[in-house]
Amino acid sequence: KMKEVEKGLPDGVTFKTSYDRSTLIQEAVQSVKGTLIEEMIAVSLIVLIFLFHWRSAVIILIQLPISVAAGFIFLELFGISSNIMSLTGIA
Repeated sequence: KMKEVEKGLPDGVTFKTSYDRSTLIQEAVQSVKGTLIEEMIAVSLIVLIFLFHWRSAVIILIQLPISVAAGFIFLELFGISSNIMSLTGIA
């Protein structure tokens, strides 16, 4: 998008990106995904080992991704950006 806008700028005027946080945000999102998978496996194993009840483990496997999705939905509803602090809190 910046290249498109740059075409309409006067000669000699360009954009210069001083700090690109996109890679940092992408790594944080990958970290949240990895943590979610680890939590799902660990909690399911603990429930299976201590309760011997597979339905409880399945319910937890369903609830964890829904709770993370709900967190992002509420962030959007309240106008809070998905920055590093909010991603860390969700993780």
